[in-house]
Amino acid sequence: MLNRNVNRVDLAQKLNDIIANYNNVSSDVEAFFKALKEYAEQLREEEKRAAAEGLTEEELEIFDLLFKDELSQADKDKVKRAAQHLLQKLQDVDTRKTVLTVDWYKDVMLQGRVKKLLGDILDKELPNSYDTQQFTEKRDTVYQHVYKLAAQGQRYWA
Repeated sequence: MLNRNVNRVDLAQKLNDIIANYNNVSSDVEAFFKALKEYAEQLREEEKRAAAEGLTEEELEIFDLLFKDELSQADKDKVKRAAQHLLQKLQDVDTRKTVLTVDWYKDVMLQGRVKKLLGDILDKELPNSYDTQQFTEKRDTVYQHVYKLAAQGQRYWA
């Protein structure tokens, strides 16, 4: 599940904390299994979240990267559309031929084009409630994520 959405790091950390607490603090098996049961329920809820939001797993990951607290429902819907349109653009054949070429992440000029592409899409799609600083942070976060995926040989656009 963590491999499908980088924003689920807290779930992985929680499992590590449960295990560490069991190993270090006590041998209370009942409390350990209660914590594991609650954790399993959180995992089930997280598994359902993409469908509940009306997004694919890939769209949900981008949505989570773009999301900020205290959004109105209308703005939340705009962020969902932004995530969907961004993913569509990353998967577009023309984009893959001209911007997301093989090893684009190794070329400074292509890196700039990818960052501009992301910025242009987000500028059109994100709601006005994102101020300049928030916009820049979200654009950079998505860019770093896309860059990291490319460097690891993983891609939304393959």
